[in-house]
Amino acid sequence: MLADYHVHTQYSDDSVYPMEEVVLDAIDLGLDALCFTDHVDYGVKRDWDDPRGVPVPSRRPPAEPSGRQK
Repeated sequence: MLADYHVHTQYSDDSVYPMEEVVLDAIDLGLDALCFTDHVDYGVKRDWDDPRGVPVPSRRPPAEPSGRQK
């Protein structure tokens, strides 16, 4: 089995590699498995240089045990 267990995509602050290209390149290389290890920045990297800081999204209330929100 040939695999790459540490791949960053454009969703990490240290990569610009589109996820779709990673998958296509892995197929071309004959990889059997991939593991995306992004830092879960989801575009926040563009705000790091903003002198006002990085916006923090509001937190949703936890779901009820039934799965319904209050």
